[in-house]
Amino acid sequence: MHLAINGWFLDQPASGSGQYTMRLLEQLDKLWKGRITVIIPSPAHRGPGKPRPSAGNRASAVPEWSSRTTAHSVNLPSRGPVAKVWFEQIAVPRAAAQADLLHVPYLGAPVTCPVPVVVTVHDLLQLVVPRLRGGVLNRLYNLIAAVGARRAAMVLADSDYSRETVLGRLGLPPERARRVYLAVDTRFTPTAAEGEEAALRSHFGLHGSFILYAGGLDWRKNVPLLIRAYARSSVSWPLAIAGEARSRRSSSFPDLAAEIRDAGVTDRVRLLGWVEEELKPALYRAAALFVFPSRYEGFGLPPLEALASGTPTCCSNATSLPEVVADAALLFDPDDEAGLAALLRRAVDNPDLRTRLRRAGPERARRFSWETAARQTIDVYQQALDRRP
Repeated sequence: MHLAINGWFLDQPASGSGQYTMRLLEQLDKLWKGRITVIIPSPAHRGPGKPRPSAGNRASAVPEWSSRTTAHSVNLPSRGPVAKVWFEQIAVPRAAAQADLLHVPYLGAPVTCPVPVVVTVHDLLQLVVPRLRGGVLNRLYNLIAAVGARRAAMVLADSDYSRETVLGRLGLPPERARRVYLAVDTRFTPTAAEGEEAALRSHFGLHGSFILYAGGLDWRKNVPLLIRAYARSSVSWPLAIAGEARSRRSSSFPDLAAEIRDAGVTDRVRLLGWVEEELKPALYRAAALFVFPSRYEGFGLPPLEALASGTPTCCSNATSLPEVVADAALLFDPDDEAGLAALLRRAVDNPDLRTRLRRAGPERARRFSWETAARQTIDVYQQALDRRP
């Protein structure tokens, strides 16, 4: 069997779709018995940004593939959003025509395709969160993506919560949607390399115990509430916020510097900005506490990464997050500022509690495996093939 995969996000390891595509491909390259063709935009036509994989057996940011897996490079007619739509709706189904099956590992499936399509829907936040729906062009893109997902042979969802959302919003019958959990990279472990902590603290200027947030900075991530709760808690540990706003639009990305100033904690909160992927495991391990106040997640990789790193974790009880962290993290209501402030004080003041969480985290994270995810995905491929007329 010949499998084609949309590789648009393959060179973007900081994104959830990029991590998912890379880790899934690593496992499929070992487990899939047939050929795999990864369809990617040509680096010369990609525009500014990180380099795309070359059309051969290697791809940036992933290990070398076996001879069964190759990249098929496509020249884009333009750049920007139009090029992405053209790639998804025209180039990918055209390139996949010689395959038996196409997998689109994010919400960007073609409306029409000559072969059965499996699409992974990580979340439907553009449809669920009014603030993130965007303008006319964004809504048109979301409509096309939703139609593509409805027409797919099978839909993968990252969690039971996401699957129920997909079934409800897209109107799919239950047998066409399957939950397949994500996992974390093996780099996220409690064991630090020699000299790692000192080098990391020197790099970021962090000393002693600190509280960490890492992830996106858009409104759904709820970081302003974390800042206000932190100020209210009066804990002595500094708060470090890792991440970078992708836009200056206040409708999508709040002004965190203003939030920090208004909360009166300018001297105790550090905005770390963009953190390179290779530094993230060490940053998690160095933190004394990780807090994730998100209002909406399709899965929630950052808290699972923190758990795998042995970092005591506080996590909101919204959407998919309780499903992921279970009892290995302290849960709080993402609308309860006072409750989070009290939880921060409790975690900081109780070393025995942090020790329990530090032990529970890696054990919980081990329940999620990329190999298991790949094997379950292959089962879904077979279901999609069985659905062919």
